[in-house]
Amino acid sequence: MSVAPAIESQTLPAAHKTITGPADWRALSPWYLAELLNCFGCTLFTSGSYLYAKTVLGLSPADRLWLAAGWGFTYTFFALLAGWLSDRWGPQRLVFRMAILGIGSASLSLLVLFWPRMHNAWGLFATMTAYNLTCTQMWPPMESAISRMPTRVSLMTRMTIYNLIWSGAGFGALFTVGTIAQLGWHWIYVIPAISMAGVVALLVFCTMGQSTPETPTADHTTAPADPKSDQDPALARRSTTLLHMAWLANAMAYVAITVVIPLMPTLADKAGVRSLAAVGLFQSPWALLRFVGFILMWKWTGWHYSVRWMLGAYVALAATFAVMLLSPANIVIFLTAQAIFGIAIALLYASSLYYAMHVSKGAGGHAGLHEALIGAGVAIGPMAGALAGTGAQAIPSITLAVCGVLALGFIGLAIMGARASKSRTIA
Repeated sequence: MSVAPAIESQTLPAAHKTITGPADWRALSPWYLAELLNCFGCTLFTSGSYLYAKTVLGLSPADRLWLAAGWGFTYTFFALLAGWLSDRWGPQRLVFRMAILGIGSASLSLLVLFWPRMHNAWGLFATMTAYNLTCTQMWPPMESAISRMPTRVSLMTRMTIYNLIWSGAGFGALFTVGTIAQLGWHWIYVIPAISMAGVVALLVFCTMGQSTPETPTADHTTAPADPKSDQDPALARRSTTLLHMAWLANAMAYVAITVVIPLMPTLADKAGVRSLAAVGLFQSPWALLRFVGFILMWKWTGWHYSVRWMLGAYVALAATFAVMLLSPANIVIFLTAQAIFGIAIALLYASSLYYAMHVSKGAGGHAGLHEALIGAGVAIGPMAGALAGTGAQAIPSITLAVCGVLALGFIGLAIMGARASKSRTIA
């Protein structure tokens, strides 16, 4: 599962800006490739585990949501730990160690398939937690390394590419998970182990000896992408409020996402989808539109400093979440809802990136904190759904409970939005 980066708005002093042209991309490319491998492996592992839980273990929607909630709670703890370790060890060393552990933890998951005592929900949860330990802790150092690499590539460009890579890899994993499972359930766990091995190889052969700052240097200066926010105090205050809104909205987006993904096998059944390969086609359009949405948010700037666009995207997210869960049999409505859902997520995620770039001053551990906030969303949404979804009408009950959580999030956003409206409005 990919996650929103907490950006450190830093550039190197002029004396350090020596890498130009292709050298910039040679410095960044190993980290982008590592990001792609980690995201594809992580998304394949989690979505494949939920598909396995439904198809082979026969777990109910509520049981699968408990698995997702457990993933979210452990994710929160490991993300905070990773933010601290990344500052202590440096991003390259932390990613290398976690990738080594990831090979073992992903391989350990094969016990769920081949050891009868692990062939149950608890066995699946144990192996998911072990893998979570490794893939979660790789995100903060990757984000830190990419944002702080001493190249002349602008921070906005770096992080836009970062978003496109992880969202594209996530779409690829969701699209292919059914086909991979059809080839053999063991591939759901073997491929993430191979992807971790790829990350290790990249770090050994591509990044050793490169100039990757392990900690910020004292002479780094902040350089917001839009210097207006520094020049106008009212705009700076508005940016801070919008950043806090974006953090909440992005966490709430993961409340919805991590309920949708575990329930997709059940929704596919209700829509008459029987083939495992077709499940991937059924569940992935929203992820493709999220990828497209990132491109749109990069090229179109009308949403910058706009409370209305953020609130509108949030309402669209909540509404389409409910439509997807309640109307899977109407394929036109279902796919339309997925498209709006994906674009709304892209706007909320892009907001978190944009305002962090303008407000963040490079405080240590921001990446880990940001991941932890998302982890809280990953835990709260599935937990609310699992508590409500134990009756005969599981899906409607889950929908109502999670929409209640999203409504509380909207109230918080509206309160903060009213505060932002008191600041200078950008036309």
